[in-house]
Amino acid sequence: MKYAGKIIISVAVLLIFCKSAMAQNRNFAQGVIDTLSSPEFFGRGYLKEGDRKAAAYIQQAFKSFGMKPLSPDYYHAFSMNVNTFPTEPVVQSGTAVLQAGVDFIPFPGSSSIDQPFKKVIWVDEQYLSSARRFRRLLRGKPRNSAIVLDTISSGSNMKERRDAVRKQFQGNCLLEIVPKLTWSVSMTVSGPTGVQVLPGKLNKAEMLRISIQNEFKRDYVSRNVAAFIPGSVQPDSFVVFTAHYDHLGGMGDKVYIPGANDNASGIAMMLDMASEFAAHPPAYSVAFIAFGGEEAGLVGSYHWVKKASSLLPLNKIRFLINMDLMGSGDEGIMAVNGSVFKEEFELLKQTNEKGMYLPAVKERGKAANSDHYFFTEAGVRGFFFYLMGAYRHYHDIEDNAKNLRLSSYYDQSFLLIKNFAIRLM
Repeated sequence: MKYAGKIIISVAVLLIFCKSAMAQNRNFAQGVIDTLSSPEFFGRGYLKEGDRKAAAYIQQAFKSFGMKPLSPDYYHAFSMNVNTFPTEPVVQSGTAVLQAGVDFIPFPGSSSIDQPFKKVIWVDEQYLSSARRFRRLLRGKPRNSAIVLDTISSGSNMKERRDAVRKQFQGNCLLEIVPKLTWSVSMTVSGPTGVQVLPGKLNKAEMLRISIQNEFKRDYVSRNVAAFIPGSVQPDSFVVFTAHYDHLGGMGDKVYIPGANDNASGIAMMLDMASEFAAHPPAYSVAFIAFGGEEAGLVGSYHWVKKASSLLPLNKIRFLINMDLMGSGDEGIMAVNGSVFKEEFELLKQTNEKGMYLPAVKERGKAANSDHYFFTEAGVRGFFFYLMGAYRHYHDIEDNAKNLRLSSYYDQSFLLIKNFAIRLM
């Protein structure tokens, strides 16, 4: 691959950090975050081979640590459908051209459109409060109108308002004014074509031009990456660490969503943990799985549990630790499934109290919000850990390595999770 050399060099640089300091050295983790969030990886999505570059980077790291492949050549391939935007979308309001990713983002399920709209219908709370009033607003309007959903000032539920418009309006384009741009990945081309726009970016008196080009990729092949370290006493019993490496990718040639906290930070901690256990093999075997396709709907972990569990039988997993959003920690750590697996949650709290690592250890119930989900639904005991703190950038261009600079809470979180895992063995 054309990017293999760069990836090997990056891993080699990281190994220098690893050899010169303890594995929990935040410089190592920061280096992983900086690399995976860089333009080279383009948001680790489905343009410019971003996800494949990230998978190759992790594979090279596992090899460098001397870990054994859990799947052939460390890879487990799966396919998925995904909607992408190979050219940068355009929104022009009057003479003003908005900036993609900064002022607006397309709906992830949008289809292609390139059209000026001389008729723009603005819909606010007063029109959505009455079906009769809304029908009156649309009466006689051309079907090629654009509609602007402007309910932000009322604080109303945006999803409900958008759904109401979708049912009653069959226009060509929908623009939704939102307080914050939050992008996602769609496995379908569905719903309204259009964009989210920040307040004050559209000129109400002027016409609009919208240009979006989508490319729907069928059966796109992505990969999970998996390795393990044999246990010295219980080689057939595993503690499994997981994290997803994919993010939202980008649009066109320059605009991408870096995904520093989500989830370059989780991969950074997973590789840090892998390096530590590779250097000091534990009693139990320890496996590490980096999942693709999480942002599209937990696709990689679903395929692993449903179709590749023979690579690591689920009944051999003592406990699973999934790590996602690991860049803060100043407000503590959350354990999803903490209220389900009470014995392990008590052990986690005891570990934190003994080491005085983090200011709080909190629990939640079941949630289908990361790659632990299909494992625990299949009977595997496990937690999904995420760190809590002041860092608030999420699914936007501000979730970048410049904004995410790790603190001593990273070191403390690493020690808590590592020692918790050891106490499980």
